[in-house]
Amino acid sequence: MPCQLLSFLPQKSLIPHLYFSNSSIQHNSHTPIKLGGFPSVSSLCFRSLSPSISLFFFFLLFLATFSKVHLLLEDNMANSASGMAVHDDCKLKFLELKAKRNYRFIVFKIEEKIQQVIVEKLGGPEETYDDFTASMPANECRYAVFDFDFITDENCQKSKIFFISWSPDTSRVRSKMLYASSKDRFRRELDGVQVELQATDPSEMSLDIIKGRAL
Repeated sequence: MPCQLLSFLPQKSLIPHLYFSNSSIQHNSHTPIKLGGFPSVSSLCFRSLSPSISLFFFFLLFLATFSKVHLLLEDNMANSASGMAVHDDCKLKFLELKAKRNYRFIVFKIEEKIQQVIVEKLGGPEETYDDFTASMPANECRYAVFDFDFITDENCQKSKIFFISWSPDTSRVRSKMLYASSKDRFRRELDGVQVELQATDPSEMSLDIIKGRAL
């Protein structure tokens, strides 16, 4: 058994007075090795490791490896919970939509290779809501903003900026989780959104629903 496996044990005496030869562990009162966290048993003398002791050492190795993997998973979950970084172009284009009305809508996507939310498509001011819905992929998640013009019951012309989180049922589970965990952080970057909508099906973001939420 390699000596390295024994280093996983706490530094108290489990098998006192041991030393390593090329192929065995033998008793020797002059070369003690402190192992384990159990009471000392001075009468133990091992000519070689028994199968049960070998299994015990392998179990300790498994526990140590599992602990490291668990810590890595916790770090990854913490990073996912904090959300993806947002490319500067996302905020710049949104400000142009809000202040200058250069665009009717903007579609954003998460680019996993660079771990950022980026602009995927810009809809010109002449484009319609049908053009916008046609820009949303059927089987992939997206974020989007839409500048919706409408007339109130008092016959006043108004507009509201919608933030739409598109997460179709047919998209990958990993993609749904990624977009869900990053939504709040990304949404906070878009100062000026007035209505938020989440949709998993085209019917959940129909024009009638948009009109109803705007009024």
